[in-house]
Amino acid sequence: MTILEKFPHLYNYSNLTERNIEGQYKNARLMVHIIKAEITIFLAYNSWSWIYSILGTRVGFGIWELLIFIIVMIGTIVFMALRSARIK
Repeated sequence: MTILEKFPHLYNYSNLTERNIEGQYKNARLMVHIIKAEITIFLAYNSWSWIYSILGTRVGFGIWELLIFIIVMIGTIVFMALRSARIK
C-alpha cells in the first residue's frame, strides 16, 4: 500500500478534469494513507490480543472485532468517495 500511495495517477477516477486533478490525487493518497493506518492498528491490536490470550487473559471483543473493523473500513471508503465527488 505504501507503493500504491506514491502513484495516485494509476487509480481509476470517474470525474477527473484539469481543474480538479490535484485535489483528486491528494484525496486518493489520503484515503490510501488512512486505510493503511487502520489496517496497521487492527493488526497491532490483534497481535496484542493474541499475546494476552496465550498468557491466559482473554482481551478483546470476540466476533465484534471483525465487525467493527469492517464498519470502520467501509465508513472510510464511503466518506472519502463522497469527499471525492465534492471536489470539482
